[in-house]
Amino acid sequence: MEPLRIGLVGTYAGYFDRSAAGRVWEMSVAKLRELTGKMGLDFCSAKDLITNREEAEKVRKEIEDRKIDLLLVQTTTFGSGEIIEVLAGSSPWLGLWAVPESRETGTMPLNSLCGVNFYGAVLSTYLKRGGFKFKWFYGNPDQAIFEDSLLVTLRALNAIKLLRQSRIANIGGIPGGYYDVLFDQGFFRTKFGVTFFTHEIGEVVAKANSYDQNQVAAYAEKMAAEVPNRDLKPAHFEKLARIYLALEDMVKENNYQAIAVCCWPRIQSIYGVALCSTLGRLNENGIVAACEGDVPSALSMLLLNYLNADQSILMDMSKLDPERNRLMLWHCGVGNPRWASKRKGAEIRIMPLMGLPAAYEVMLVPQVITITRITGDAKRIFLASGKLVEDPDRVHEGTSGWLEDLRILDQSVSALDFVNTVMVSGFEHHFPLAKGDLCYELNEIASWLDLEPIKPVLYRPYLQRS
Repeated sequence: MEPLRIGLVGTYAGYFDRSAAGRVWEMSVAKLRELTGKMGLDFCSAKDLITNREEAEKVRKEIEDRKIDLLLVQTTTFGSGEIIEVLAGSSPWLGLWAVPESRETGTMPLNSLCGVNFYGAVLSTYLKRGGFKFKWFYGNPDQAIFEDSLLVTLRALNAIKLLRQSRIANIGGIPGGYYDVLFDQGFFRTKFGVTFFTHEIGEVVAKANSYDQNQVAAYAEKMAAEVPNRDLKPAHFEKLARIYLALEDMVKENNYQAIAVCCWPRIQSIYGVALCSTLGRLNENGIVAACEGDVPSALSMLLLNYLNADQSILMDMSKLDPERNRLMLWHCGVGNPRWASKRKGAEIRIMPLMGLPAAYEVMLVPQVITITRITGDAKRIFLASGKLVEDPDRVHEGTSGWLEDLRILDQSVSALDFVNTVMVSGFEHHFPLAKGDLCYELNEIASWLDLEPIKPVLYRPYLQRS
């Protein structure tokens, strides 16, 4: 996949301090080259500071030829309005960067902050019909105020670009009546650039049955040795091995980045397996796999993985404890070792689900997590965070964890407020989880993609409408 391409240009007007501007520019080019290199991103810069329309037009052609994704325009000094008029729209994303003044007294050496104010106003007034979005930055390239903000943008835009190159497959449709996981493929393709594919459950079964018995037996033995199991037989693991190999090979053969599988009820009746542990194992091994044919959740999980290079999981909101101000997230058994508690007596194991192989029994490990999911119309995004805590005396079979210290967007909410927000907004019943706090990056993604974040709706004992 192609990584994000970042371009840097700087502006100069002849009546400001050329020597100070040159020092800032050289330091900026060096720092951005170092920073983007560490992230595996592409970077290029203009050869010198731009002073007029003619130079801006030459640079614009280079930007378009190089297919720059994010153009950073540093007002190294206050510059001509013609420069931003020419450069606007030369790349999909635009940043305006102001630097601090190089001295505290005497003549104004750079007037850089005013330059960003000026360019932002030109884009928002004179060029308003162009609909040009921009993010402003401030600081020297080695200052945290600049680097922290830029890193949020680089991670967010790189995730969007990777998503636009992704392929997601639905396998088997959705379970009967699961209408809230339906989605508008046209809206999703337009918004995210993702390509979608479909397969029937029969394709998976046929592929599963095609493997050599010796290969299956060896893989089944490997699976049985990974984690402890309860009441599973070698024949169960052989079925699980066949289904896992089939799904893994389908992903590899078709270069899919994520799949959403109709994990019940047809696969149980056709092949006699529950797919919970299989989906969990796929996620553990870096293949995004969503339950119940939920493509928007698969896309949301993939987005989370692109942000933190880890494996997300998909949960339901299943219990509310207003007295303890906690919420339980639970699912049949799609947890995996990466998410499992290390508490003694609560270790992960694999077990039957409704008499069929198999589901993971997992108590989620305590940590800060982010929850996000994009709605089926590709218009709204649910964005929350919280802290998983262990409560070994109150768990259910399957995968579960209690959540506290909840936030929706930037607002602290109670567990009751969290549930109320979900209910009043009519939000779908699946919740992708990622490790860590990714809310800054997701807020930025929402802004670039025109996704409307769902705002908290504090609980009141009367009918509320979104």
